Amino acid sequence: MANRTHFDTVDLEQSEAPPANLKILVVSTPKTGNTWLKYLLATIYDLPMVDFPMPEFWRDFDPDRYDKLGPRWIAHQHFPPRESFIRWAKEQGVILITTVRHPGDCLVSMYFYVQNFAGSAVIDPEAVRLLLSPDNGTSDLHLLPLTNNLELYVRSKFFSSLNYSIAWLHSGLTFGVRYEDLWHSPASTLRALTNKIHLVSMGTIQTAVERCQIDKLRHKAGAHVSFYRAGGVGAWTTSLPSRIIRLFQTLPPYPAQVKWLGYSFDTEDSALQFEEPKKSTGPFSCLCFDNGVKIDRLIAQIYFYRFAVQQNHDSSRLGATLEGDNFYTWLNAAAESDPYSGRQIPVVTNVGAYLHQGRPDLQRAFPDLYRRHRAAFSHWFVLHASVEYPLLDTRFPAGVCESWVKGPAPNFSPVHYGAEITRKGEAIAPGKTALR
Repeated sequence: MANRTHFDTVDLEQSEAPPANLKILVVSTPKTGNTWLKYLLATIYDLPMVDFPMPEFWRDFDPDRYDKLGPRWIAHQHFPPRESFIRWAKEQGVILITTVRHPGDCLVSMYFYVQNFAGSAVIDPEAVRLLLSPDNGTSDLHLLPLTNNLELYVRSKFFSSLNYSIAWLHSGLTFGVRYEDLWHSPASTLRALTNKIHLVSMGTIQTAVERCQIDKLRHKAGAHVSFYRAGGVGAWTTSLPSRIIRLFQTLPPYPAQVKWLGYSFDTEDSALQFEEPKKSTGPFSCLCFDNGVKIDRLIAQIYFYRFAVQQNHDSSRLGATLEGDNFYTWLNAAAESDPYSGRQIPVVTNVGAYLHQGRPDLQRAFPDLYRRHRAAFSHWFVLHASVEYPLLDTRFPAGVCESWVKGPAPNFSPVHYGAEITRKGEAIAPGKTALR
């Protein structure tokens, strides 16, 4: 059993004693309020906060590691839905909660988190490489420096982090909490959430809100006081360079992700122009598609495979993107071998299917590509394809991220309840607890 984290507990009335078996996991995009919500619920239910091991793609799921956490705990972690974990969570009655926050504020918070904790906390190494500034003394109120690495992080990495919360909300297995609602109306937001988990009095909720104010968490944090930087809403409007804001407004998949999550990047100072990509002139001489997406060796291999094996190569030149029949559209389209023809979310594209059919390790990990392992393969493609194929343009995994937000958007009123799935997988009536 993990040790209890030291903080004041709430004196509960006998009538609302916390349940003997209560396990809560906040699973979301980083820097969306996960830690704050964890402290609030830990205080409300007198739960020990534990370290939750990260489920991994390439290892067999070991339920013993998680069973040892005991019958009562709360934790948070950042990973997409994975079948083996979901099966265990249903069997154990784990309450899953997902937080969302304005993507601009998430990026600002992530930037300062890297400055303060790189080297002392577990952070994605690529995020550290791209976001860590030589001058760690940057003021919290200072405009984030516009560097090539910051722009590269937004172009190539950040959208996959946003997809964690999107995928969990899309799954219907989790309660959703909007950070802004928690910030502006913490008591009413928590009441809506605790009404679904285990009823408590408003007095208990208000006591937790008071004890988990940021200044008090800072006081308890000791050497880790910089973790609780500022909180708040709308820091992106004064902290993000206009060029970064423009990327959020125009670069896929951000416009679709931001809209699906219920946010926007509307500002007056956003009329920044970018260089037009060079037009390609032929199937062998071009380095990119007409829209600027790079053509690397892998894309060329797929092109020649389609020409030689299927004998139905595209009528237009390799780099074209505007003609009705073009190779770029085909690459991002639902795989021709997909029996659902793109009707299922997320999409498995022709690029993904080509990689899957040529790699025995992927076939072993995701044998049922278009049914049981569709979502898991999507997460592999978004998180790992660009790592294993460094020249693969990020627009291809970005296209898969876009497919996640083509379904109905979440409804926060103030808490999103999803489909509320039972242990056996049937939908249950509103008011019942998910995964119980």
